[in-house]
Amino acid sequence: MTGIYTFKPIEAKLMDERDALLETVPYCAFIFSRKRVTSQVCVSGGKHPIWNDSVTIPLEIDQPACVVELLDKEKTLPDESIGTFVIDLYEIRRRGHIDKWYQVYYKDQPAGWIHIESRFQAFQDSDDEKSAGTPLKAQIQKEMMKTPLEDEFNKSSGSGAVKDPIRN
Repeated sequence: MTGIYTFKPIEAKLMDERDALLETVPYCAFIFSRKRVTSQVCVSGGKHPIWNDSVTIPLEIDQPACVVELLDKEKTLPDESIGTFVIDLYEIRRRGHIDKWYQVYYKDQPAGWIHIESRFQAFQDSDDEKSAGTPLKAQIQKEMMKTPLEDEFNKSSGSGAVKDPIRN
């Protein structure tokens, strides 16, 4: 099943001992078969970072899992891995929404925990779109262009058109 996944890193509790003197500046890289999408860097992160970010990823193929790498942003050297973990995409599709703590591992050793909210929204073909032959990429672009405000307005007004509040 294809659709849009949204991942929202909330906070982490890290046991990173590599930079005892330097502050860790973490971010997440969500890795799919041919895609790598990163979250924002948590500038005042340290061992207990709190994010205010979400990553939206449209997928056109059915995948069982997403590998997530937690990285430390470096200024001059390549970014260092803090650890990795796997998110079960089938579980997210089945439930629609998951709010969960994941254990992070570095070289097969526990490296901390990260709290992530995950959502899945399936693409649903209407009969009109099927008969018109709307390609999946067009559906993805259409969904990505919507804003949460437009979605709420359309639900509350009952119409598909967004009204101009100044002219109406």
